[in-house]
Amino acid sequence: MGAQLQYFIFGTGGHSRSATGLLAEIGTKVEGYITEVDSVGNFLNKPVINYKQFLENFETFKIIIAVGDNFQRYRIRTQLLEPVSNSSFPNIIHPVTKIPSSAQIGYGNLIFPGAVVGYFSKIEDFSLLNSNSTLEHDSHMRSYSSLASGACTGGSVKIGLRTSIGLNSSVLQEMEIGDDTVIGAHSFVNKNFPSNSVGYGSPAQVIRKRDVDAKYL
Repeated sequence: MGAQLQYFIFGTGGHSRSATGLLAEIGTKVEGYITEVDSVGNFLNKPVINYKQFLENFETFKIIIAVGDNFQRYRIRTQLLEPVSNSSFPNIIHPVTKIPSSAQIGYGNLIFPGAVVGYFSKIEDFSLLNSNSTLEHDSHMRSYSSLASGACTGGSVKIGLRTSIGLNSSVLQEMEIGDDTVIGAHSFVNKNFPSNSVGYGSPAQVIRKRDVDAKYL
């Protein structure tokens, strides 16, 4: 009989709390939490383990990277957890969300209650669709991107690598938003947006340039 598969969450912040609740909704128990810091302790009554110790001591596991910042999620996967195979990062999808058979979805994505995934859409890897967000038909989310709660796209929208669409923002059909861009809350995007920029408003305007690792949460 093989070893029992164990689920761990990387992170001990608010998004980790949400991911813990999401896992509970699908009947999955969290064994512990992984962090970068050396100190150990407890989070939500489960042990916290340094990532180096985790990689040295665990062999059969699934990891959910529950970090809201897109760049930090990218850094954790490509640097700290680089040795871990892609198959160890499951998609966690709330049971009320239906993924159409025509949609494509990679690995390591988190899809929260009320999110809508449209027909023939594509979600790459390690992306977030927060509560009541909508990715409409034929749209494409590149890896490590995110739709905040209430964010909505029209059809055939392209969202770039590590790009964030803010709370209750809307993106008009066929618009393209570049990599590492942040669209602020309550914005209406009716034109293409360049990479490495911050924009907001209705209609949204480019406000300034943005460094790849600049904090936005």
